[in-house]
This record gives sequence, C-alpha cells and structure tokens, in this order.
Amino acid sequence: HWKLAHYAANLPPDRWLARILTWTCRGHQGTGRPRNTWDTMIQKICRYQQLGIWLDVARDSNQWSNLMPHFVTFCAQA
Repeated sequence: HWKLAHYAANLPPDRWLARILTWTCRGHQGTGRPRNTWDTMIQKICRYQQLGIWLDVARDSNQWSNLMPHFVTFCAQA
C-alpha cells in the first residue's frame, strides 16, 4: 500500500487514479461499504505523525521512503 500511495500521489492530475483520489462523494456513506479502505492506515499514520495530507507527503520521494519503516511498525502495532 505504501508504494502504491507514492505512485498514485505522483501521477499527473489528468490520470483516472489521481482524479479518483481527489473525488468526494456527496451524500451519506452507503451501507455495505467497508469501514476501512486501502489508504486508511496511511491516513492514520500521517495524522499520528502530524504530517498533513498523505497525498502531499507522498510526493516527496525521500521523505516517503524514510517513513516506510515507521509505517510498517505502525501497522504491526495496530
């Protein structure tokens, strides 16, 4: 997930994946939608480390790769 997030954050804005990540659904969350998505833990560690929005952090390759061991430890403790 960590490497996928880095890849997705560095896509040009006209690519579908980049557009989907910035899309917000109007209305209520439907029943049957999973509580956690693929980027839930990434959002949580960025909030815990007070890094800001993960998309912005993931654009910096050096910082993102340095955070990977912290992410693995964070996920193992959860």
